Amino acid sequence: MKQKTNIKKGFSHPQLTSSRFPKGSMLINTEEYKKHLTVKGLSPKSIKTYVARFVIFENWLKTNNKELSSRSVEDFIYEKKNKGYSNAGINSYIQALNYIAKCYKSYGHKSDFMDDISCLPKKKSDRIALSLDEAISLINTPLSYKNRNGVDCSNLDLIYLTITEFILLTGCRYHEASSLKITQLDINRGTAFLTDTKTREPRYLFFDGIVKDHLKDLISARSYEDLVFVNSKNSEIHSGDFWNNLKQRAKKAGITKKMHPHLLRHTYATLYYKKTHDIHMVSKLLGHKDIKTTSDTYVHTDFEEIQRASKLHPLMSRYLPIEDVLQDYKSTFDNLGAKDDIRLDYRADLMGKELIIRVKAIEA
Repeated sequence: MKQKTNIKKGFSHPQLTSSRFPKGSMLINTEEYKKHLTVKGLSPKSIKTYVARFVIFENWLKTNNKELSSRSVEDFIYEKKNKGYSNAGINSYIQALNYIAKCYKSYGHKSDFMDDISCLPKKKSDRIALSLDEAISLINTPLSYKNRNGVDCSNLDLIYLTITEFILLTGCRYHEASSLKITQLDINRGTAFLTDTKTREPRYLFFDGIVKDHLKDLISARSYEDLVFVNSKNSEIHSGDFWNNLKQRAKKAGITKKMHPHLLRHTYATLYYKKTHDIHMVSKLLGHKDIKTTSDTYVHTDFEEIQRASKLHPLMSRYLPIEDVLQDYKSTFDNLGAKDDIRLDYRADLMGKELIIRVKAIEA
């Protein structure tokens, strides 16, 4: 006698389906995807972002009754592009989809839907960094907070100010500062050791000056496992709250440039590069994995300096007027930073064909 089965006609187990994906659905769920990302070693922040992208893409498939394929991925990207998404924003979806493909492969599903899809080219940065004077003005401009719902907020601006100083002095990312724990700080030595970085490679930060005193005030009588920077509820500070503080501080300081947390890191790198022209060291200080990332962002903004340097080549310098040669020497001394050091009396006078440099320590 033939035994009956409970398998419905036309049913095919998803793991055995290779030629077609069910429309409007994924063959993995968010928990399986999250598990895959965790095993791959992604940071909690990246996992949260990619899971959110997973949900958005799955809902898009359902809404548009599409199956998961190279064509549907292209349609999704095209729609985002038409809605005005930046290449960087679209690339975050492409990266999430690449991890979906890898997760599919680990479960034995067809996973070639991302084979011919690459990230979009990065747009060269058009951000304008703060000048040295603007950066100093920003950290010298205080704000005040009133108590909220009976919670004492008098210390809140010191916290925001210290984050601002810390990023400007170290060049770290906002997330790297906001997730920093007290145990990672050595204030007396002026160092911080980062473990939760974008590149997943730990690195040291170095700082000095008044920020040391501010950090000591913030961590006084607190546990080593606490976060350095916390809000009035002793939780990690939301980037939006810090952003609002930054815009208010800039407005009060008379800074008209568009402010956002990453501008502080960009300012750190720009000021350092313009002083040293050492792109390799900028890359190390920023913690970039690939020096091309650093070069693409900063070197192209330095046209005048590169043009000036080209004229110093022995075959070129012979054709420079002597006044231009002296001006180049003056600019070199000016860029050493002595004129910005309040401890020094610096003068560089160019009179006709004579350049006089004077540097003297100012007694306290």
